[in-house]
Order: sequence, then structure tokens, then C-alpha cells
Amino acid sequence: MRTLLVVMTVAPAILYWFGLPTLNARRYAAALETKDFVVVDRMCVDQQEPFPGEMKDWLSFAAQAKLEPCSWRDVWRGERRMAIYHQAHAGSFVMSFVGFHAVATRKGIELSRRQDSRLGIGK
Repeated sequence: MRTLLVVMTVAPAILYWFGLPTLNARRYAAALETKDFVVVDRMCVDQQEPFPGEMKDWLSFAAQAKLEPCSWRDVWRGERRMAIYHQAHAGSFVMSFVGFHAVATRKGIELSRRQDSRLGIGK
């Protein structure tokens, strides 16, 4: 009986610590894929500069998010790393594919605006 009590206490804590960031990352990636930008903007922790923000209203916009492989660092910090790629066209101004990192936490998605040239489509 004591073992059951310990399991029933520890399992929800583990799910909250690591399961919720993974769930948030998957929800964010699915919302980007289905172009549900209201949900995508709402999931960003920084509501002053959400992604995609105003870019979604440009002439053409496409984005995708990929979850990075899970590491012990993610488990220890209670987060899930992601790579986000986007392409936007605004008339004559063309932005080619750009990649940057994001971290899914229990609060939502924290974006890093630092672009990384090592990120590539399909990686």
C-alpha cells in the first residue's frame, strides 16, 4: 500500500516536470503546421514579441517546428528544445528560410531570436 502511495505521488510530479513541456512543444508544432496562428501567438511566453506575430499577415508565410531529440539536459531543466524554421515573402522583400531555437517550458514557448545557420530543413 505504501508503494502505491509513493507511485501515485511521484508519477504526476514526473509528468508535470517533463510531460507538460513536451506536450506544449507538440501543441505548438501542430498549431504551426495547421496555421492556427492565434494559438501559436498565445503559447509564446513573451507576449510583446510572439512568433510569428505580424509576419503571418505578409503575402506568403510558412513555418514549421521540429522537436530536438530529448537529452538529459532537457529532463534536468524540465524543458524541451525545438528548432523553428520559417519562410516569409512581403512583396518584393523576400526572406529565405531562417531557423532559430526555442524552448518549450511548463509556462509556454520561449523564443530565442538568435538565428543559427546550422539549422537546416529536414534535420
